[in-house]
Amino acid sequence: MPQPLDILGFSHIGFAVESVEEFAETWGAALGIPTWHTYEAASSGGIQLHGSDSGPVVVQVAFARLGGTSLELIQTKVGRTHHREHVERRGAGLHHIAFWVRDLATELAKAPSLGLEVVTSPSRLRPELRDRPVSAIVQEPGSVGIPDYFAFLDTVRGSSHFGLELLDAKFAEDYRAMNGPHPYYPGDLPT
Repeated sequence: MPQPLDILGFSHIGFAVESVEEFAETWGAALGIPTWHTYEAASSGGIQLHGSDSGPVVVQVAFARLGGTSLELIQTKVGRTHHREHVERRGAGLHHIAFWVRDLATELAKAPSLGLEVVTSPSRLRPELRDRPVSAIVQEPGSVGIPDYFAFLDTVRGSSHFGLELLDAKFAEDYRAMNGPHPYYPGDLPT
């Protein structure tokens, strides 16, 4: 029997959006969220999307807490991302639920036996992809580099319209440096 994912705790709920600004002005206002922690992240590559290098990517990210949960908005401005694919296939909306795990590489190795596809991940965590050429993650002026300690998973056979994001708890302080107190961190909430 396959071992389930070793989930340490909840982090956030992510929405793929056409426009962070539009979401903040409509739903954000309706929900009473006055401000969002917003930044741009850019990468020249080094992130796998369906087993191939995603190439250059720029995303706008926004976080806010509301009613005991954390919301993340992701707008793809340049390139191919899992978020852009979601918007093109299903429209803007719920994209993922994010959880912290003890060791991301260990959890990604479990994915096939659990009927999960690793849709997006850092190349270094995918042994079967390590020999493919990828670009290094870079930081663009005024932006933050896309982190290499996350992965998005989706069901192979299921029909859900959202995925799972796993975050490596060993990098929680790096994640906090990017996102501040807006997402939840290991130990913040009961599992």
